[in-house]
Parts: sequence; structure tokens; C-alpha cells
Amino acid sequence: MSRDHRVSEGAPLWTPPEDVVANARVTHFTHWLWDRGVLTESYDELWRWSVTEIDAFWDAIWEYFEVVGHRGDGPVRTGGPLPVDGLRWFPGATLNYAANALRRAGTAPDDVAIVFRSEAGGHRRLSYRELSLHVAEVRAGLANLGVGPGDRVAAYVPNIPRRSSASWRPRPSGRSGRRARPTSGPPR
Repeated sequence: MSRDHRVSEGAPLWTPPEDVVANARVTHFTHWLWDRGVLTESYDELWRWSVTEIDAFWDAIWEYFEVVGHRGDGPVRTGGPLPVDGLRWFPGATLNYAANALRRAGTAPDDVAIVFRSEAGGHRRLSYRELSLHVAEVRAGLANLGVGPGDRVAAYVPNIPRRSSASWRPRPSGRSGRRARPTSGPPR
């Protein structure tokens, strides 16, 4: 028995059930915006608002998601329209990626933070509690090595759960970390 799986251009491949839409984060965000006078009736209207009122949209994102950090008093953007023109986002802001990524460790420590599957067939789940402990271990290790604010840390680490821990660890104390994925290089 053969089925015709052709899709018309512009036709959705899938439409979520109403209960999924009602409980989606974007639906909650839309209702939150309504309480603040931004009355969008559809996803398309929300998208249109997000690209025409860029600063208001990103200011709302910062507030709605309760970003951990100091927003600063300045505008959302300064400079030109593109990074090559000197565009800077939230120029007066300071934030900590690790603090934001790991904040569920305080409210839902046993929730799954990372699901890992290796090409060799192994798999593992890491909870927010475990991930937070890994981050603390590396942070302490770097501090013991004398790494401090303003220092840069580089590591060659495979794409395993510990890589996430390592890339977040430097930041809680002001150090800067940068990832270079081993799979991002040129083909051999």
C-alpha cells in the first residue's frame, strides 16, 4: 500500500494539539505581554512585533525570563544595524551564562539537564544537581590554579556531558571561557 507524502508549499507539516498550544511557553509569554499592553492575537502577530519593535521585544524577553544579571540603564542596542557597523546588544548589561543555565538546580535539582548518547552506543542522563556539582568542581580547580577574573581558559574536550560542565565552569567567578568543538574543523 503506497501513500502520497507530498506536501504543498506553505502547508504546515504538523499542527500541535490545542492543549500543547495552551501550555506552550510562547503562549504564556503572549499572555504576559497582554498584561503589559502588547496585544498580539497570533504567532504571526507576535513575530511581526518582535521584528518591528526589536528593542521592546528583547527588553520583554529579559524581563519575562527573569534573566539573572544586571540589565543596566542603557538601551537594548547601540551602534549600527549589523555587528560590522558596531552593533552591541545590552551594552550596559552584565550576566553570567552559568548562573542562568544552572538556576533550575535550585528549584528542580533532579530534573534532567543533559541527555547524552554517544556514537559508540552509550547513553547517560545528567541532572541539574549533578551538572551544578561538576561546574563547582571545575570552578574550584581553576581557582586553585590561580585562574581569576579576566583570564581566558581554553580546553580541548570531546562532545560529552563534561564538556558542558567545563564550558560553564569558568564563568561563575568572572573568568572567560571559549569552546572550540573538535568536530568544527576542516575535513581530513
